[in-house]
Amino acid sequence: MSTTTHAPKAIDPSASLHAEALGLAKNHGRLAGRRIIVVGAGQRTTVDEAPPIGNGRAMSVLFARESASVACLDVNKDAADDTVAQITGEGGKALTDVVDVSDVAAIAPAVERCAQKLGGLDGLALNVGISSGLSLPGTATMPSMCAATCCSRRRRWR
Repeated sequence: MSTTTHAPKAIDPSASLHAEALGLAKNHGRLAGRRIIVVGAGQRTTVDEAPPIGNGRAMSVLFARESASVACLDVNKDAADDTVAQITGEGGKALTDVVDVSDVAAIAPAVERCAQKLGGLDGLALNVGISSGLSLPGTATMPSMCAATCCSRRRRWR
């Protein structure tokens, strides 16, 4: 198992780093014609020089590599734009939409905008989390815990 914290650059089957994980596999077109929204498609800024790709960006890029058109939703426009730039730089189709999913009233209009721009909708990837960083045990407050988990609970129960 790899213990590195940087983004891998080479195939290493012993660390489960296969061509697909590195973007080196050929496109099979498995999602051709599909239109997918990825919520939380941006990437959090880190201090790492070469950070590993985040889950939302990874899903967006992989969906596009398999020929899907992707709507990249995020609260941070620059982060979503960076994901779209990576996708379009590889020849894929993607667009940015900004939405704060902690605002329940903003969700349906964002989905409608994206579905209209994509020409329909075939899938949703709900990958979003709210966090103010990692805190030491015993320092989290009830309001901060509620804010950090509101999206997850809403996604499952509403």
